[in-house]
Amino acid sequence: MFTDGLKECTQSVINLNGLTASSISHLIDFAYNSSINIDSENVLDVLSGATHVQILPVITACENYLKDHLSLDNCVSTAGVAELFCLTHLTHHVHNFVCRNWSTFSMCEEFHHLSASFLVSVLSSGYPVNCKEVDLFASLLSWFSFITVERSVHMASLLRCILFENIDYEEFDSIANSKEWFQLVESCPKLLDLFPSVSRLLRKDLDESMSSGDEDQDTIVKVTNYNANLSSPISVTRIQVRLSPPKPAKKCRVPGLVNTRGFHSTILVGFCLQLL
Repeated sequence: MFTDGLKECTQSVINLNGLTASSISHLIDFAYNSSINIDSENVLDVLSGATHVQILPVITACENYLKDHLSLDNCVSTAGVAELFCLTHLTHHVHNFVCRNWSTFSMCEEFHHLSASFLVSVLSSGYPVNCKEVDLFASLLSWFSFITVERSVHMASLLRCILFENIDYEEFDSIANSKEWFQLVESCPKLLDLFPSVSRLLRKDLDESMSSGDEDQDTIVKVTNYNANLSSPISVTRIQVRLSPPKPAKKCRVPGLVNTRGFHSTILVGFCLQLL
């Protein structure tokens, strides 16, 4: 700027847009002393200045400060800072923190005012949550019911983040009888396609299993209808099926981790071998 023949070479006063006097002062101190004092009052100012002139060690120092001082009170604003300054590692750190504290985070007053994009980015990050999948589902229904009309368009992307295979029949029954569930069914009837089918058999196969007593076939145990109200054209039917006994395997596998958010779907630990 000052030596390559640019117009700033001939100017006595140069305006550095995007930089404040405070941030420049801290950056000059760092240039001479290789140290910088960062606190809650100046971290954003210093980060903005360091990003503007691309002083990477200072950017890293600010990022580490924000990580070390992350809390439930500031995690949403910190995520905004990470997005503004393209701090990928800080973004992942915030997502991991929110997932590890989801049960408490979802009870905060600020939770119901979060944007759908923030919730989708957190839940699609793949980090394990510290609650059951049904509780995660219930918290999203609570968020939806806070402003039903405006949030209907976002529920498809949110529900794709739920691992419905980790919710059993009894747990889903408690959700299906809630006010929030009925609001969702009434407002977003097309979203029912996102829910897992309890029966993976064709209608013909189900009818045959109802009339058959063969123990080798799947059998319908219970059929439950969840209707929002009697006059509503929307109806959700849940079919509970008793699966036929599995055929004995040739080898006995040691069970591994199965259906856990943030982990591999199945991990084979080893085999049980007969000792001679």
